[in-house]
This record gives sequence, C-alpha cells and structure tokens, in this order.
Amino acid sequence: MIDMKQKILLFLIFSAQFLILTAQHATISYEVIDLKSGEVVASQNPELCATPASVTKLITTATALELLGGDFQFSTYIETNGSIEAGVLKGDLIIRGGADPTLGSIHLGDRAFLDYFVKVIKQNGINRIAGDVIIDPTCLDRCAAPVKWIWEDMGFHYGAATFGLSVYDNTSIITINSGDFGTKPTVTSVWPETPNLAIYNEIKTLRIPNDSVWAFCPPYGLALYLQGGMPANRNNYAVRTSIPNPPLVVAKSLHRMLNNFGIVVDGTYSVQTEYFPENRTLIYEYKSRKLREIIRLTNFKSNNLYAEHLFRRLGNIIMPHEATSSASIQVVKDYWKKQGIDISALFLYDGCGLAAQNAYSAHFLNQILVHMRKSPNWDDFYQSLPRAGREGTVGSFLYKTKLQDNARLKSGSLSGVQCYSGYIMYGDKEYAVTVMVNNFTCKRREVKNQIEEWLLDIVK
Repeated sequence: MIDMKQKILLFLIFSAQFLILTAQHATISYEVIDLKSGEVVASQNPELCATPASVTKLITTATALELLGGDFQFSTYIETNGSIEAGVLKGDLIIRGGADPTLGSIHLGDRAFLDYFVKVIKQNGINRIAGDVIIDPTCLDRCAAPVKWIWEDMGFHYGAATFGLSVYDNTSIITINSGDFGTKPTVTSVWPETPNLAIYNEIKTLRIPNDSVWAFCPPYGLALYLQGGMPANRNNYAVRTSIPNPPLVVAKSLHRMLNNFGIVVDGTYSVQTEYFPENRTLIYEYKSRKLREIIRLTNFKSNNLYAEHLFRRLGNIIMPHEATSSASIQVVKDYWKKQGIDISALFLYDGCGLAAQNAYSAHFLNQILVHMRKSPNWDDFYQSLPRAGREGTVGSFLYKTKLQDNARLKSGSLSGVQCYSGYIMYGDKEYAVTVMVNNFTCKRREVKNQIEEWLLDIVK
C-alpha cells in the first residue's frame, strides 16, 4: 500500500518529467492504479482523450475473451447445395468463411490448408463437381477496410483489409530485382496469384541505401501501383503488400487444385457477394487454433490483421450475416458499459489501432485492465501480454532493469504517438498502468527513455 507521502512524491516526479515533453507541445494522459487497493497512485490528465495506436488491441482482445471465451475457435465450412451421387456432386462446392485470421497464416495456420480441403472432399466420395466452386465470405459486409484508414497503409501487409474469408495473412510477396543506377527494377515473382490484378511498376533505381517502395491498392482493387525507389543491384528483394481480394484467391486456387488432384470441376469459380439463405449440406468444419493462442499472437506481435478479424467477428454476435464495423463497435461499447465503465469518451473506429482518429483516455483503458484482473479470463489475458525486456514489441523496453520480466505491456506507436499499457507485478506490488504521449517533437527514443524512468519510479 502506498501512503500519502509516497503518492505525492510519485505525482511530483511524474509531473516534473512530463513537463519536459509538455514544453515540446506533447499531449499526455497517464494513470497508475494500485490493483490491491484500487487507489490511483499517479496520474496526469487521466480523462484526456489521446490517440492510442496499438494499445487499442487490449480493448479488442479483452472484449473477445470476455464474450467468446479462451476456448473459442473460428470455423471455415466446406458445404454443398446439392447431393453426392455415384461420386458426382450435383451442385456447387461452397467454402463459407467465418472471419478466421489464421487460415493459411504463417503464424498460427497451415499454409497447405487447401491440400487438406481437397483431401476431405475426396474422402467424402466426390470425384467430380457438376457445378461451380463458390467462396462465401458474407459473414462480414463488403466494407473490408475501416473508413478511417488512410491510403498509404492499405497497400501494405500491415494495412491489409478484413474479409469474411481471408487467407495467407492477406499478404502478397512481391520479389523485385534492381540493376545499376538509372535502370528500372523488375518484378520477378508475385505470390499468391490474384486473378485479374494488374501490377504497375513505377519503381526507380536510386542512389539510396534502403528501399523507399510504396504500394497502393484498395480492397477489391484490380491495379497495384508500386512507386518509389530501390538501391542498385539488389536481387530477390521482397516487398509485402496486401492481397486486395483474398476470397477470389482462394476460389481460383481451390478450383485449380481440385482439377489437378483428379476432381473434375465442370463449372467455374466465383465469390458470393451477398448473403442469401439456401439449403446447404455441411461436408466439413475446419477449425482454427483456440482464441487464447490467437490473442497472444495478436498482442505479442501487434498483429493488425488478427486484431481486426477478432474485432469484426464480435459484430457477428448481433449480426450473424454481413456484419458491419458499426456492429462491432456497438458490441464493444455495450459490453464495457454493462461492466460499469463510462464509454462516453470512447471514440473507436477499428480494432487494431491503425485508425488515427481512435481516441480515449488512460483512465478508460485502465478500467478495462482493472476489470480483467478480476475476470475468469485473467490468466489468458495476462499471458497474452509480452514481458518487458524479453518478448514481442517490448523486447528492448525496460531491458536490464528491475522491471524486466516484471512488467507485461502492450506498446502502441504511430507518427507522433507513443503509448504503453498493461501490468506491473513487482514483489508484492500490483499496478495497472497506461501512458499515452501524443504530438511529441523530440526523438522517439527520448520519449521511451522517459517512460522507462517513470515506470521504474513507481516501484522505488
């Protein structure tokens, strides 16, 4: 328990250090809560809304655990709208998505999942498909990217959009070779193949030490523009861009693989764009890893794609079909309001924190941290946060200090934004802490150093 003198001392130390950043026009919101007593032991502008960046993933993962549970698994369904007679599927083969972010994922998925799908189809006695191969991603609506995301992000892997059926982390690997200065680099390979996508290579070979390649392509786009510069004489340089239409990638790939493995498909491939009820027979339900593993990857790696799929899947709670981002926002707000947390100052536009318009206070996020400490899902949530100085995006933060391994924190950063939120467990002390700094003009490393000092002062 911190006595009043210690509390005043902490406040003075924090305030004095923050004045350095305040003088440089920074906006600051921080709060430290003693989890045992419930007391606020240090704060400044705790109710001030600030841009949170990726600490938003704590809201998403906490809500998902509370509403879905750690054992929850995403499902992808192999279905048909016809019947199987003498080895012939008289109807269409349908792959219905369930917003699984791990399908074919390099992290928690099976890259060869389509091989498994073909095996399952064969095991069900299907040697020929008299209809089409149809992908049904309509558990989510067609607005695949949050409306507040910006153009410069959406062409890259970290800004990949969210679909009812996503694949391979919605990431395309484009390999580029550059020659001598003044020549034009060449695109040598693209994986996976996206049907009908035209690539416009406008990259130049420049006298620069590192690439400055930009990728521009919206969801469902048919043109990918590569601009910027490459250093000379680079071979097999990989640029990770977003896949503009993952359901279409799966449709064509599966159609080709079925024919290659001896299952003749009479029809073509397509993607269903609107939900419509029809009689379907389930052939197989393909399940993801459990939610506790998914949120651990989400918070450890600050994975935007996983977070957005968790967020959008929450919308299915109130909209089973064609769920909107607005539905997801409503589910999040309704849940935390029912827990007694004031949501009037919560401005939420996505689930990962990439939208710069997201805004809320350190106090709001701390209230969620306090709630999760008492939740049956506490262990899953706590273990999803990387240990400072050891793991994930905070592997170098608080390194070789007394809080290494004793703080589990989620970091968040955008241009002019640096935030940390999580727990400090040091000796018999337990704290929930959120620090949000916006619009700083000093170097980011200086901000991180000061935040490290503030956190270390807490456990003096």
